[in-house]
Amino acid sequence: MKNSKNKLLLFHILKSCTPPCALCLSLCILLTLTACSASSQADGSATDSANSKYAADSSDNASSFANADDGMERAEIDDGKETTFAPGLTEDQPQPFSLSSDHIYQMGEAVAAIDVQNGTIVNDALVYTFTKATLYDDFAQAGLDESTLSAYTGAEAAYMQDENGQLKESVKLLLLELTVQNACAEPERNISSLSIRCITSMNESEGSVKGQLLELSPSEIAYFSNPSGKKVGEDWKEYAYYTLPVGQSKNLTVGWLVDTEQYDPDHLYISLDYDEDQKLIQLDVSDAQP
Repeated sequence: MKNSKNKLLLFHILKSCTPPCALCLSLCILLTLTACSASSQADGSATDSANSKYAADSSDNASSFANADDGMERAEIDDGKETTFAPGLTEDQPQPFSLSSDHIYQMGEAVAAIDVQNGTIVNDALVYTFTKATLYDDFAQAGLDESTLSAYTGAEAAYMQDENGQLKESVKLLLLELTVQNACAEPERNISSLSIRCITSMNESEGSVKGQLLELSPSEIAYFSNPSGKKVGEDWKEYAYYTLPVGQSKNLTVGWLVDTEQYDPDHLYISLDYDEDQKLIQLDVSDAQP
C-alpha cells in the first residue's frame, strides 16, 4: 500500500515541475529507492513462505515414500521353496494359447503362411505341406552323417547326454519331411521359422481351440537337408538358411532332438507364424522300422 502512495506522489511531482528542478529530482530519486526497498522485502517474504511450504511438502513426501518402501519390504516373497524346471524350460511354461479351429491342421494338408517384407505382412506367401514324421533312436539309424548335423548337437546338447557322453536313451531324433512352395515370399528363407511344440492340454468349443503348450528344449534344429554350408568359426551360423525362388517348391527334411521323457511324441505340433496368424499342425509321428 505504501509503495502505491509513493508512486502516486512521484507522478504528481514530475507533472507539476517540468522540466524538474534539482530539488524535485532529488526527491524523485529518494522515493524510487524507497519503493524498490519495499518491493524487495515483499518478494523476500513471499520466497521464504514458499520455501517453508516446499520443505513441509518434501518432508511429507519423504515420509510417504518411506512408508511405501516399508510396505514393499513386507510384501517380498519368501523363497523358501525353490521351483525346479526341466532343462531349457522357464517358469512361464506351459504357455496358454487360443486359436480359431480352422488354424489347427493335420499332416498332408496345405498350410499357407505369412512373410514379412519391408515391415509389411504378406499373407499366403508360402505354402507348406508336411508329409511324414519319423522318430529315430539315433543319427545312425536315420542314416545321417554327423558332419551334416547342426553344430548345436555337440556341447550345447550336453545336458541331454549320459555320463558316457552319449545321448540319453530317452532322446530321439525326429525327422520331418515336407514340401514348401514359394508363392510370393522373399527367396532367402530360414527353416528355423518352423518351431516345434508339445501340447499338454487342448479343448475345442464354439469354433475355437484353447489349451497349453510347451516349447521343446532344445528348440534349435538338429538336422536340415539343404543347409547353406557357410561356416563361421566352429559354428554353422547360416546352417538353417536356404534359397527358394518365387514360383518354385522344394522337398525338405528337418530334424529335432526330442527327449521323450519330457515330451509325448503323440502330442507334438509344428507352429507357424504368430499372434492371430499362428497355426498349429499336428504331427502323426511313427517309430522308425528297425
